[in-house]
Amino acid sequence: MAVPWLDSEGFSGAILLHGPEPRAWNEFDVNMVAEFLERTSNWIQRIRAAERERIMVREVDHRARNVLAVAQSLVRLTSADDLEAYRDKVEARMGALAGAHALLASKKWKTVELSALLEQELAPFLGGAPDRVLTAGPLVALPPDLTQNVALLLHELATNAAKHGAFRTEQGRLAVTWEVDRAGNLRFAWTETVHGETSRRSDRVRAGFGTRLLDRVVRSQLGGTLEQELTESGLRCRIEFPLAKTGRQEAGATSSKARRLGSP
Repeated sequence: MAVPWLDSEGFSGAILLHGPEPRAWNEFDVNMVAEFLERTSNWIQRIRAAERERIMVREVDHRARNVLAVAQSLVRLTSADDLEAYRDKVEARMGALAGAHALLASKKWKTVELSALLEQELAPFLGGAPDRVLTAGPLVALPPDLTQNVALLLHELATNAAKHGAFRTEQGRLAVTWEVDRAGNLRFAWTETVHGETSRRSDRVRAGFGTRLLDRVVRSQLGGTLEQELTESGLRCRIEFPLAKTGRQEAGATSSKARRLGSP
């Protein structure tokens, strides 16, 4: 006969008992089957726990290697005129990376919404005036491997805006828009407006405006393209890179209504 096997999660399986002829179950038979099921259940739980531990160790190792690789790139590609400036740059970039990891941890290392990451990275540069930034784009869920690189990308753009562009003066404004094309590529546009400041930004566009890190993140880490243009009103930066191989855009959430940073 088949005896259903029920545990705390419901039906787990069945155990098949058979004999040479029909017989009535006695207390010994019941206790023997119950003990067998308990031992089998414990054995299965140990196997599952070992598998979970193996997966967790492999995931931790993967994340650690990934973080170390990014940190090495940060140190290698950071340059400055003196040791103090070098230290400040490295600390700021590590801070952006740490912020991205904190956001990922709050999401249980699944995905982070692009607008949430954008808000977090830009907040330190806005001086309590989020209306200086206008954003528009669909809901895009970034997986962990993209989140940390996009965080560094946004940090570099914001840092350069603070030094040379929209965040340099209180009158500066920033518009950030994005869309996902049919091929699964994220098209990201960063447009700064700084009236009357063009002459002060003559050195803004030079060999890879900003830093080599910006170009490295876009082209090497994200596998995308980077275009920059300094207009009469400010910098325009267009970035395009592929999302997931299996699609990382949140299905059904494609509203692109313009909104101020921090607004619902």
